[in-house]
This record gives sequence, structure tokens and C-alpha cells, in this order.
Amino acid sequence: MTAMTLSPDVAVLGWVREFPDLFGELDDRQARALHTAIANNVLEGYRPTRADVADQVDVILGRITHDELIARTLARTPTDNS
Repeated sequence: MTAMTLSPDVAVLGWVREFPDLFGELDDRQARALHTAIANNVLEGYRPTRADVADQVDVILGRITHDELIARTLARTPTDNS
């Protein structure tokens, strides 16, 4: 895994600052797109975990498929037994 050097305008984005080591694997375009996607979902009530963001980075970098991302997310999601 090679760390990228993000430009100053990307490095200050909120989710990039929250998980700098994960975003550091991405280039500016990828980091900005992931930050924007997370921020948009947060507006809908989503609160990403470190594992969620790591999985998104893995999809972007081609290490896992979208289907694997979904399976991992579902495996971490508690079931409602009410």
C-alpha cells in the first residue's frame, strides 16, 4: 500500500481528516469523490465506521467488488429482532 500525498484543499476535508491513513491511499480525485459520497449519505443519517470507509477505499482501489462491499456491510449490521 502506497500512501498518496493529497493536495492541501483535499487534505482538509472533514472525512479525509477523520481517516487520513485510509484516504491517503487515494489520489485527490478519488479522495474528493469518497468524501462527497460519505458527506451526502451522512445527510441521510448514515454514520460511517472506520471499517465502512476502509471497504469503500478497497472498492475504489479494486481490491474488493461492490458485491463484497455489500456482504461486508451486511455482516457488520446488527439484525433487528424486535
